[in-house]
Amino acid sequence: MLRVGDIACGRAGDKGATLDLTIVAVDRLAYELLARELTSSVVAGKLQVPGVSRYELPVLGALKFVVPGVLGGGTYASLRAGMHWQKAAVNALLDMELMARPGGLPRFCVRPPGWTHASASDAFARMRDWAARAEELGFDALFVGDRLLAQAPGPRGPIYGATMLECTTVLAAFAGVTERIELGPLVMVLPYRHPVQLAKTLATLDVIAGGRLILGAGLGWNEAEFHALGIARSERAARYEQALSLVRRLWTGESVTASGFWELSSVRVDPLPVRPGGPPVWMAAFSPGSPLDWVDQVPARLHRSLDRAGRLADGWVPLIYSASAKRRISSRVLARAWEHVLASAAAAGRARSEIDFVYSDWCYVLDGSASEERCRKALAEFFPGSWEEAKRTYTIGKPEQIAEQIVEHTGGIDCVDAYVLTPLTAEIAQLEGLQQVVAEIQRRR
Repeated sequence: MLRVGDIACGRAGDKGATLDLTIVAVDRLAYELLARELTSSVVAGKLQVPGVSRYELPVLGALKFVVPGVLGGGTYASLRAGMHWQKAAVNALLDMELMARPGGLPRFCVRPPGWTHASASDAFARMRDWAARAEELGFDALFVGDRLLAQAPGPRGPIYGATMLECTTVLAAFAGVTERIELGPLVMVLPYRHPVQLAKTLATLDVIAGGRLILGAGLGWNEAEFHALGIARSERAARYEQALSLVRRLWTGESVTASGFWELSSVRVDPLPVRPGGPPVWMAAFSPGSPLDWVDQVPARLHRSLDRAGRLADGWVPLIYSASAKRRISSRVLARAWEHVLASAAAAGRARSEIDFVYSDWCYVLDGSASEERCRKALAEFFPGSWEEAKRTYTIGKPEQIAEQIVEHTGGIDCVDAYVLTPLTAEIAQLEGLQQVVAEIQRRR
């Protein structure tokens, strides 16, 4: 949901009996939403005036409304300067809510990298400031990762050499310092959690956030984490599907009885999520340990994952890079994998509008040699590879270069419904850089 309160209202000018009200959007997405929703008749109705003329100022990201006859007499006779009227007009606009997101406009989401070590006592303070700034800049959603152990080992050395703060705890804290931006884990490993506890925790989180939760959910891939929890990795897909089914049933308020990995007898949880049926579920695919070296198609052994997304997901958010193989999935394979997901959705009787394609990427916006040094230093904290390998794995460059690579990588996708951009460093300045990336992506769409 975007509130009109997320924009700045310019000072009204007094031109005889006519008042100008100029509304400046914080970003291109806000401008597009406003341009579609704030018609002359809507504004006239809100301000209770007989007529309004609207002018678009796209270069400035602004809409101008000319309201005639409001300063000449009657109710407004004593308000010759128009400032009290302006305050009333602005308040009326701030009370409007754009509940429906117009079709064709993707979400632009961000995720702080969140890497932390044993001595990182200020890790949350940095993330909290980052989250607040992301909301100020108008991003649509904010996600955090889910890492259990201190590092993720791989067959050729560590895949990641760091970990992250516990995701639901961080999201609850974010919910308390934000008002508009959607929140979620990306992705939470469902097989690690008991579905009753999971349903309760996530419903509570959704209530705290006022219905702003998106559940990014994955099967998990780290063998060491499965071993530490005493869970057979071979059971992860079956556990995932049963856990998700049980959580969704519990979110309806019904009394649930089930058998399988978890035995439930007339179990019910409260509170329920704010949205009926619970938050949307975005499902992951692939893992940082995958080779992603496929030439034309995703291997048959991974088709079950694509089928599962088509049957069950509200959004599909594949991992497009491999930290261990230090490469990215090809655009051709990505497009064919999405076609497979859509075919599975259709076979399950689902329409394209019922599942989103979510493009999630790690990137770094460069603005000179100093920024490159900062990026190199940050990579050394968690990425066991060279600078050239990092550039092959992640998207690093100036805003227009990053946007060009993303647009090229998604060229075979029918429609990208959301983008999730994770900068490689926790610099708040990277958020401004990502704004420029968003503008470049929109320009190329």
